[in-house]
Amino acid sequence: MANTKSAKKRARQNTTRKDRNAQIKNQVRTALKSAYAKIEENSQGAAEFVKMAISTIEKAASKGALHKKKASRTVSRLSKQLTEAINELTSGKTPTKKTTKKTTKKKVTKKKATKKKTTKRKTTKKKK
Repeated sequence: MANTKSAKKRARQNTTRKDRNAQIKNQVRTALKSAYAKIEENSQGAAEFVKMAISTIEKAASKGALHKKKASRTVSRLSKQLTEAINELTSGKTPTKKTTKKTTKKKVTKKKATKKKTTKRKTTKKKK
């Protein structure tokens, strides 16, 4: 527990900031879920939900609840999915869920085992 007056004040400030940031992050998560749901449904109002989600994310980043680079990355992924969904709608194809992570095979190089040379020591017994 905090002992000094300034430490007590700092503890109070930390709890209020924690609560405020948690509330902002919940709003961001809710906006993202609704935007992704609309994109999956291929509804016409998906662009509006994405626009609201982007606005919420940018506000959270400006307030410091989210890191700016994480916010940028999230907005980029969201807009990318929206454009893919729009392209699939215009081309007439049925949307398929794609995996975004690509895996690459690493080359495995085997090292040749080198045999260690061992030398035998000559042991001599001491006489009493």
